[in-house]
Amino acid sequence: RFNLNFGGVQGDHARTKYPERGLKFESKIWEFNVVGEWHSIRIRHTEYSSTFPYLFGGAGFFHFNPKTKVDGELVELQPLGTEGQGLPNYSDKYNRMQFNLPFGAGIKVVNRKFTIGFEAGARFLLTDYLDDVSSATVNHRDIFEGNGPLAARLSNPQLGGDEGIDKSYRRGGVARDWYYMMNITLSYNFGQAIHKMMSDPVPCPRFR
Repeated sequence: RFNLNFGGVQGDHARTKYPERGLKFESKIWEFNVVGEWHSIRIRHTEYSSTFPYLFGGAGFFHFNPKTKVDGELVELQPLGTEGQGLPNYSDKYNRMQFNLPFGAGIKVVNRKFTIGFEAGARFLLTDYLDDVSSATVNHRDIFEGNGPLAARLSNPQLGGDEGIDKSYRRGGVARDWYYMMNITLSYNFGQAIHKMMSDPVPCPRFR
C-alpha cells in the first residue's frame, strides 16, 4: 500500500538528564512510503466484524526542517551550519529530504464493507540530522568565524555566540535518529460490488 503521512517531532535537553547542554528543536515531517503487509490470518469480509493482526515493512522518503526559538522567533537550523557544514574540513550541509525504512505492527477490524486499522510503526532513518545534531566533532571558533555568531551560539549554548572559543566538542551520540508514528486507517471494500458486476451475465443484443 501507499501512505502519505504528516506529523511532528521535538526535543529539549531541559527535559533530560543533560539540561546544561541547552539544545532544543522542533520539526514538521511529511513522509511518503510504500509498505507491504503480512497477515497470519487470511482476511475475509463477512457480515460480522473480525479482528486481524498484521506486520508491515517497506521504504519511503520524508521531508524535515529542524527549527529552534531564538528570542521568541523560530529559526531554521539547517541553513546556519551549526556543526560547521559547508566550511573547509567539515561536511556539506545535509539534505532535508531523506530516505527512511518504516516497519511495525497493527490490527484491523473488518466487516463486509469497511476496514479500520490501528497501527504503530518505527522509522529507521538514513540520516543523523533529524534534530540538527550528529556525532561529528566540531570546533566553536571555526563555527563562529565561518558561519557566524548565531550558528556558534546555537551549536553550543554553553559557550554562547559573543566570541569564538577554541574548544572542540561533540553534540550528539553515534546512533542514527529514529521517529515513531501511530496511524488510524479507514478503507472501503469494493470487492463485493466488483465481483457482482463481473459475474452478472451480459444480455445478448436483440434485433427487431
